[in-house]
Amino acid sequence: MRYVSRVFLVFIAIITAAGAARAGDPVLALLDPYFRIQTQLTSDSTEGIKSDAELIAKGAHELGDAGKGIATAADTLGTTSSLPEAREAFSKLSDAVIAYADGVKANTGGDVN
Repeated sequence: MRYVSRVFLVFIAIITAAGAARAGDPVLALLDPYFRIQTQLTSDSTEGIKSDAELIAKGAHELGDAGKGIATAADTLGTTSSLPEAREAFSKLSDAVIAYADGVKANTGGDVN
């Protein structure tokens, strides 16, 4: 749960680091599908994961070179065929998101480890 909280805070920090959130922001395009996938996996379901992973990959491509890790991880997630594989791939996607936040020097706040 702590890891999930960190990822959530990293997403918020990314938005903050990029300036005021605005419609059409490529980072914002990642949020809804990312959290839908998270919800599906916590419900022991893979329903909708492929299409949401495709949305994340598309949004990550709009981030340019900095988003390549996210795009690659999202593409991998979209090809999984089982719940355990999807969970493992989602973990790697989360790692890529955190790496992106570190790369853009997003401020995750003092209470995030």
